[in-house]
Amino acid sequence: MVDRITHVLHPGWVTRAVLWRVSLDMLEGDSPGRRSRMVIALLVVLGVDLAVLLAFLVVVLARRRWVMSQPGAFRGVIRVVGGDIHGLRPKWSRGYGRWVRDVFVWTKAPFLFRNELLEADGLNQERPARPNEVKRLGEEPVVIQVRASGATVELAANADAREQLLGPYRKPVGTMGSA
Repeated sequence: MVDRITHVLHPGWVTRAVLWRVSLDMLEGDSPGRRSRMVIALLVVLGVDLAVLLAFLVVVLARRRWVMSQPGAFRGVIRVVGGDIHGLRPKWSRGYGRWVRDVFVWTKAPFLFRNELLEADGLNQERPARPNEVKRLGEEPVVIQVRASGATVELAANADAREQLLGPYRKPVGTMGSA
């Protein structure tokens, strides 16, 4: 019966729900023992998938905890405003950052498996974020502009994380008012 359905319908249209319904229809006349074995087999297959998803979630949460436990780590956003840096985009991207001397380590969200390293040449400016420029970083996010590898990068974080955001450039350089 399944072969008849797959020949009539396009193969991409056959879903698990259709196949499940067909298999239940085929079992209508069968013994209850056969139906229960099929349900148990299906649950075992789904249980393996759920176990893999649960393990992946545990790994991601453990990685997030480890990233946030690093000295000077903060949650923020980053974007490239001039030039080109491999792995970073002109749009704001969420993640976690920290400074290791004059190297900025950016850990990309949501899975936190990739780090981008930026060798900073200097701080261009520090300013408060414009209204609606960045979202979900608190009431008064701070934006800094950093020269790195021939490009210009903007980093933003909550005002409470200002010290971590500035890193080796703790004294304000070129502070500007809000635009």
